[in-house]
Amino acid sequence: MHEIDKIIESTEEIKSLPSSAVKLMQMTETEKSSGDDLAKVIGMDQGLTAKVIRLVNSPFYGLTTKVASVKHAVALLGFQCIRNIALSTELSKSMNKAFDGYLMNKGELWRHGVAVGAIASRIAKKKDRTLVDTAFTAGMVHDIGRILLSRFLLSSFNQAKSLVKAENIAFNEAEKRIFGMDHAEAGGKLAKKWGFPADLVDAIKCHHEPGKSLIGKKLAAIVHVADIIAINCGVGVGGDGLSYELDESALAVLHINETELDQYILDLQTGMKDIEDFVAHSSTN
Repeated sequence: MHEIDKIIESTEEIKSLPSSAVKLMQMTETEKSSGDDLAKVIGMDQGLTAKVIRLVNSPFYGLTTKVASVKHAVALLGFQCIRNIALSTELSKSMNKAFDGYLMNKGELWRHGVAVGAIASRIAKKKDRTLVDTAFTAGMVHDIGRILLSRFLLSSFNQAKSLVKAENIAFNEAEKRIFGMDHAEAGGKLAKKWGFPADLVDAIKCHHEPGKSLIGKKLAAIVHVADIIAINCGVGVGGDGLSYELDESALAVLHINETELDQYILDLQTGMKDIEDFVAHSSTN
C-alpha cells in the first residue's frame, strides 16, 4: 500500500464524507436526477436544509426574492447551483478547521477554497459556460490534499521551506521530495476515495500542473489560474502561500491575456465581502 493510502486509512475523520454529501455527488453522475430528487436528499437533513436556505438568501447570490424552500431555490437558481450550495455546507465540516502543518488558522483553507471556487466559476462563465458549476465545486475542493498531509507536515515544514529557498522550487515540489507526492496528488486520491466524479478528481490532482490533465485540461487550467489569483491576493494562504507560480500554459489554454487576468484579480478583491458572507453562512452550525 502506498504511503498516502496508509495515511488515508489511518485518518479517521476523512475516511468518508457524510452520507448526504455522497448522495449529492452521485446525483451529478446521472441525468435522471431532478430538482425534486435533490430537494428530497437535502430535506432528509433538517440542518442541511436550513443551511441551504440561509445560503441561498445570502448576499452572495443577490436574489431579490426571499426563498423559503429548497424546491423554490432550485427553481430560481437551478439544479447544479443548489447541489453545490448543499455540497459546500457538507464539505465545510472537513475543511473549516485549522491545519497547523501549513500554518493555516481555523477557517483559512475553507476561505481559500470558496474564493478559488468563486473566481473559477467567473472564469468559466467567460471561457466555457458548461463548466461554471463544476469549476465552482473544483475550486472549493482543490486543496483537500492538505487535510491529509497537514499533520505529517508539522515536523517537516522547516525542511520543506529550506528546500524551496535553497533550490528555488515550488512548495508542492518540496512535498514530493518529502512524501513522494504533493498535496494535489494526495487530494486526487482522497477525492477518488470519496467518490468524486472523474473530472473533479483530475482537476484536484492537476491544479498545480494543469498541463498534466488527462481528462479536462480546461477545467484544470481554470482552477490553477483561480488558485494563483487567490494566493497572490493573500486570500486564505498558509506558510507556503507565496511559493507557487502561474503556469503560463494555463493562460494559453484559456486564451486569457494580461488585461483579463488583472480584471479577475480585481473581481476577487471587490467580491471579498460576498465571499466572506458565503464562508460564514456555509460554516455556521
